[in-house]
Amino acid sequence: MNIVYFIRLLLRRALLLIVLPVLLTVVVYMLTENQKRTYLTSSKIYTGFTTGSSIVSLQESKVDLFGSRAAFDNLISIISSRNTAEEVGLRLFTSHMMLESSSREIISEDSFQKLQSIIPSHVKELVVKGNFEKTYQNFLDYKNRDFNNFIYGLINYEHPHYSSKSIRKNLKVQRLQSSDIIEIVYQSDDPGIAYNTLKILNNFFINAYTELEVNQSGVVANYFEQQLGDAIEKLKGAEHELLVFNQENNIINYSEQTKHIASEKEHFSLDFMKIKMDYASAYSSIQVLESKMGVNTRSRINREEIRIIRDKLSDVYLRISLREMKIMQADFHDEKMERELLDLKVQAKILQEDVRQKVQEQAEIEYTSEGVSVSKILQDWLDQIVLFESAKARIAVGNERMKEFSEIFSIYAPMGATMKSLERKIGVYENEYLSLLNSLGLAKLKQQNKELNSNLKETEPPFFPLGPQPGKRKYLLIIAMLVGFVLPAFTIIALEFLDTTLKTAERTEVSTGLSVITIFPNLNTIRKSDNITYIKSKSLDVVARKLILGNSERTDKTKPLICVFYSHHNNEGKSYLTSALMDKIDEYGFKSILVTHDTPNVALANKRYINYEINSNIQSIENLESFSNEIKDINLKELNFVFVEIPSIIESIYPYLFLKKADFIFLALRANRSWDRADKHALKELRALNLKTEPQIILNGVHLLEMESILGDLPKRRSFIRKQIKNILRMQFLSHRQFSEKAQK
Repeated sequence: MNIVYFIRLLLRRALLLIVLPVLLTVVVYMLTENQKRTYLTSSKIYTGFTTGSSIVSLQESKVDLFGSRAAFDNLISIISSRNTAEEVGLRLFTSHMMLESSSREIISEDSFQKLQSIIPSHVKELVVKGNFEKTYQNFLDYKNRDFNNFIYGLINYEHPHYSSKSIRKNLKVQRLQSSDIIEIVYQSDDPGIAYNTLKILNNFFINAYTELEVNQSGVVANYFEQQLGDAIEKLKGAEHELLVFNQENNIINYSEQTKHIASEKEHFSLDFMKIKMDYASAYSSIQVLESKMGVNTRSRINREEIRIIRDKLSDVYLRISLREMKIMQADFHDEKMERELLDLKVQAKILQEDVRQKVQEQAEIEYTSEGVSVSKILQDWLDQIVLFESAKARIAVGNERMKEFSEIFSIYAPMGATMKSLERKIGVYENEYLSLLNSLGLAKLKQQNKELNSNLKETEPPFFPLGPQPGKRKYLLIIAMLVGFVLPAFTIIALEFLDTTLKTAERTEVSTGLSVITIFPNLNTIRKSDNITYIKSKSLDVVARKLILGNSERTDKTKPLICVFYSHHNNEGKSYLTSALMDKIDEYGFKSILVTHDTPNVALANKRYINYEINSNIQSIENLESFSNEIKDINLKELNFVFVEIPSIIESIYPYLFLKKADFIFLALRANRSWDRADKHALKELRALNLKTEPQIILNGVHLLEMESILGDLPKRRSFIRKQIKNILRMQFLSHRQFSEKAQK
């Protein structure tokens, strides 16, 4: 099969391939005669998702492809969502219901009249003249009341202008390459509706997206504000707790106070140590001085009278020490205490003089064993007594003071741990407060950045479409014409490949395994313009030449060549082919006779055929004479060929012994039938006979165009253009050239 074959195959169904495309084109033309016009409008929105500025960082940031892609997907999803479409549809419906009459910029007269004709009266009553928002809210409340009202059906069913399905179907949103711009395209059968729908859509989704982004960042900021408020309350509570603790314990500065108390104790300890040393020194001195006195002297100084004065003096010194300590501890100057202290010191002087006078009165002018005056010893003793009593009083006060220091330290020691705990608690709350304050600042900054970047801008607002879009009618007509041609052509070619009939010589040889010697045309398909005589002659010439060649090569000239014609089934055309071949042999001057079981289709002159009967004895026929007694009366030496036609070998018995001696065996096959299992079995049975020659096929009933595969170009009137096209399809670009006389020489 080549391209020429397929072209010829399609030409056989030329009428179908012409009528069907024309018919389908006419049908499409009639169906699209009243096709609606489409008006298209578009707008472009700048987003700034990829290259927009940022107040979070002043440095140029790298482009986050994933983040920007997600941002564009989110925005496109919001634009294409059902909620957006419902909102736009309801607002568009509200704007149309606010009109008293149609306006070309909003809605055409035809669309307005159609809308008014379907609106129930109770819906019209919801319109508030001159107040769009109030009317819109009335329609929204009515829509959300239940699922069976008019507006709910208008928005959610199939209305071409207001339903969410129609709006989403006619809406196209896309990002322009890798830019920050998205393009929104909307189409409708009404230019005003297309323009206003896109205008309402842009206003709504820009506000919705901005509100969504700002609210999202605002939630974070609100969270940190709430946490910051809680942190402030905690910090204030901890600070108040420390303040109450300081007030209850009279603490101004714990660290300084403890340092001051420790310093005071250290200094007092040193002073107290000196007092103790003075006390011990005075006591030792008294003991030494008393040891130097006599017995009488010691007894006199220890009299009751002197002891009483000493006790008074000791008491005065004690009071003096207490007053001095109080004055020293006082934070302010107290004149009363100073006067009291002065009085006590005067009183002490008086007592000292009394003691001195009493001692002097008891003294005698005598000397000790060492020669020291007793008066001198008593004077020294009296001085040490004064020092001793003074030191004794100061030691008593010092012990009390040391007790006070111990009590103060016992109080301040646990207070330090408590204050550390409170200060640590304040530090934790303060750090928490500062951290939340920093986070709140970042959240506020991001919120401002979101507000900056979510501020979408219309770089190209929607335009009012002045004319409709070019219709698709011509494309539909072209497609209809192509489908009307391609589909039948494909079907014809597919059926050709699925066709299991023998049909061509090539198929026949592949199916049967036998060679095809010639093919004979289907005379029913031949037109008057075709040269049938030439075609039949050319077809028979192939077999005739084969037979003539065999005749010239035979060794026994006394016997004619036996040519057997058979078929597997009846009505394969073998009788006609046999008779036609005999006529062709006669044209070449050779003599032949036909032995047949039936009357030939063509009348043969001079009694050139012999009939025989089909009976049970036919299987035993081994030679030509056994077919009929009439053959014995014929001089076979004068004949070149004997054509023997046997019955169909599948449907009847046949002389298989005779076939083994045949010089030529021709199998007549119809081209319009398949080679089935019965044919294969019959051929296998025939080959088992060890035939003298392999059967050859004469393919009968072939389409006229197929004849060229065996016979070459048939004689036919062809234009120059047709010849050139045929040569091009065959890749025979130079076949039209001929040798010139000069070249032939």
